[in-house]
Amino acid sequence: MPFSDRDRGLVGPEHATSVSLARALAVGGLSRLDPSLPSVGIWDPAAGLGFAGFLLVEALLSTGVEVRYRGQDISEAAVSASLRRFDGVPNAEIAQADTLAHDAFEDFSADLVIVDAPWGMAWQSSAAAVEARHANGEFAFGLPQRSDSTWLFISLALEKLRPAEQGGGRVAALVNPGALSSGGATGAVRQRVVAAGLLESVTRLPDGLAPNTDIPLYLLTFSNRTEDVSKGKAMIVDLQTMFTTEHRRRSIPVEAFHELESGLRTKRSGPRNRTIRTRQFTRRDARLSRVTSEGRQLSWRVTTYNDTAIDREFLEARYGQDCGVSLAEEPRETVDLDPSRVFRDDVRELLRDMAAKGWPSRRLSSLLAREPETAAESKQGERWLFVPTSRDGRAATDLSETAAGGRVLAVQFDDDSVYTPFLAAWLNSEQGVASRLRAIDNASSGYHVKVVRSDATSLMRWADELLVPVPNLRVQLALASADERLSSFQADLGTRRASIWSSPESADEVVSKVASVFDDSLTSWLDQLAVPDRIGAVDRGVRPFGRGSAARLSPRLGGDRHLPCHRLALRQPQRSRQQQRDRGRNPSDPSSTAPGHRAGLIRHLGGHRREDVEEPAQRARERRRR
Repeated sequence: MPFSDRDRGLVGPEHATSVSLARALAVGGLSRLDPSLPSVGIWDPAAGLGFAGFLLVEALLSTGVEVRYRGQDISEAAVSASLRRFDGVPNAEIAQADTLAHDAFEDFSADLVIVDAPWGMAWQSSAAAVEARHANGEFAFGLPQRSDSTWLFISLALEKLRPAEQGGGRVAALVNPGALSSGGATGAVRQRVVAAGLLESVTRLPDGLAPNTDIPLYLLTFSNRTEDVSKGKAMIVDLQTMFTTEHRRRSIPVEAFHELESGLRTKRSGPRNRTIRTRQFTRRDARLSRVTSEGRQLSWRVTTYNDTAIDREFLEARYGQDCGVSLAEEPRETVDLDPSRVFRDDVRELLRDMAAKGWPSRRLSSLLAREPETAAESKQGERWLFVPTSRDGRAATDLSETAAGGRVLAVQFDDDSVYTPFLAAWLNSEQGVASRLRAIDNASSGYHVKVVRSDATSLMRWADELLVPVPNLRVQLALASADERLSSFQADLGTRRASIWSSPESADEVVSKVASVFDDSLTSWLDQLAVPDRIGAVDRGVRPFGRGSAARLSPRLGGDRHLPCHRLALRQPQRSRQQQRDRGRNPSDPSSTAPGHRAGLIRHLGGHRREDVEEPAQRARERRRR
């Protein structure tokens, strides 16, 4: 049985493993386990309630494999619950012990180790024993920062495996995001493990699987068998969106586990997994600086992923030539195992959109005259722009127009290369909002609530992540003017819409005035086709197109499946035969029907006087202006 509310009440939820997480550990461990093994030794260094280990043991016993299970946990209550769970299972032992300080089964070598240690647990209380064991040769990959013991458990798990020359073994571990990305001593341990060629895969699991927290979790698998791992390569898997929800609890569906198992077993790339070079886990951090036109020095930190170098070529590509941005310190490298940076390149689509328009792209940090600061009413002027750092609100050149529920930043530009009304309008467009959200996510601290801190370093980091277009000023002025006019139209439409509720009798009049502007009917379209209108009169000796003709044109033009104009014109009543004769057409004559008429227009397109063409065109332009 999986964990129950009763179990969680007895020993605390930190000792419980959900069904989906237990299955993830089992799939990670069993996917490439040597099928010829007559018996399998399992070590569970943070057994908790024993559910994950029990699920794994049951799976192996069901195939006729002999299993030797050894588990330990620091909690007496958790060990008692685990012993009850394993009651009746042969060759299973569980001990109460601090795994970091003491190995209760020193002579035991494992074919498989599962690690579900408390996420982010500090090891300060076990520091003396850990350092003593390290001095004796244990924790061979080094000691991480004392704030997180995850890599201590993983190091012990790798050392507990059967030696490679004796067949080797596998490790499956659940870890939190900090264990993948933190630097310092923890990053050094992580780098040594990857450099040793022991990392097999990193899987991003759905959020909300743990019974007591919404912390995002990852499944790591390791192996010391050469057939399991490729030197310099590892598999990344993204199951973040693969979940179902029932009774407010999330779980991973069976098909997702099948996909994970198939990818790990066959090592073939699929829609949610791929094999990458471990160098792609390299993250670089560096401090940059730039001197403004007023002599003010701005500095900020930049981070790159996917083994991207931070050099002069990178600076020119990111900020433009002659941008004045330079390295203030040498870049630092860290092995960051978070696969989301490889799967998601969120800046590429923005850059592609700007390039398609022929617009140069710039980072906001390269355009500023000073660090961003919290907006105040006194901050007004041509070069000031107000941008919310929350997910609502609008960018504006006037603070009162931001309509943001949270903090608003005031940014001042260093020169006249940016027309602030243009940039405000673009930041409120679909692409601009995407760029703003991306900057918030990348500059925020925390994994759940994305919030940009108020210190200057964090605000400059936000500015550096905000990607904006800087076309020539003529384009900026034209687009800003067009956006302003459309905004005024929108405001006027809102006023008119409100007026019908204060004066209901005027509703029809208001609608009729506005409807003509949005008339996309076939009739409206034909009215604007000046050339066929006049040519038709000359060519056929009949009146120009009317509503009836428009309706008869619809079959040849694709009917109302292909034309957006079917809402009005194609629903006009058909005239009788007598009405058609009165209009100079014989419905029995195929050459006088609308499709034939259209063909006649095309055949004779080049045989008319210039004024026959230009006169209707001028009338159409005047109608559009009105």
